[in-house]
Amino acid sequence: MTDTLIRPPSQGYAQELARVPLVTGPVFLAEVAINSWLSRDYLSSYGWTLRGDADLPWPSMLALGPHGWAQVAGFAVAGLGILSLLPAVRSLLPRGRTRAVAVGLVGLMGMGITLSAARLDASMIRQGDPVTWHGLLHGLMFLVVLFSAMTAPLAVALAARRTPGLSRLAKVSALAPLAFVAALASHQGQLGFYVFLVLLFGWVGYVALEARGGTRTA
Repeated sequence: MTDTLIRPPSQGYAQELARVPLVTGPVFLAEVAINSWLSRDYLSSYGWTLRGDADLPWPSMLALGPHGWAQVAGFAVAGLGILSLLPAVRSLLPRGRTRAVAVGLVGLMGMGITLSAARLDASMIRQGDPVTWHGLLHGLMFLVVLFSAMTAPLAVALAARRTPGLSRLAKVSALAPLAFVAALASHQGQLGFYVFLVLLFGWVGYVALEARGGTRTA
């Protein structure tokens, strides 16, 4: 069954902004992969391998590597891309408290990733305590991103569940946290965390596509 959602012209700006995370998410994932390859000697000095020690703070530790500027920029760009999705999420979901919670949690995720651009401290690579304000901020934002990544899709699913044309978005969003947990608990080390990032930005991209489209399959 196909339902068409007609949006007033005033919502066009939100749909146009939804283009941004479709670009910034893949750019971030590519940056992490390329930076890791170019910084392989640096990573190897800490015993990093793709399926190795999941306790190493990768990809955050790339910010202290030979191409650290790229990782700092990557976090900032990826987070701002998610923040640019907020008007579209607000326009897409029906009014109500659940929508406000969903928009807030997606915004929290974007803020957390953006502020992760604050470099971690070298001590944190070996699981030590942060010694600077930016190291502390980075550590806190990691927790913020994990929390919002698990809860934002659920809030979107709850807000969309009874809206004609958004049933598929509700289903995908409800299943997303389960996929995130499976990736993190896969015992594949850093590869599992990278899969988590792919799934997370994949979900963000899917929401962006839903926000931009006018036709839904219910």
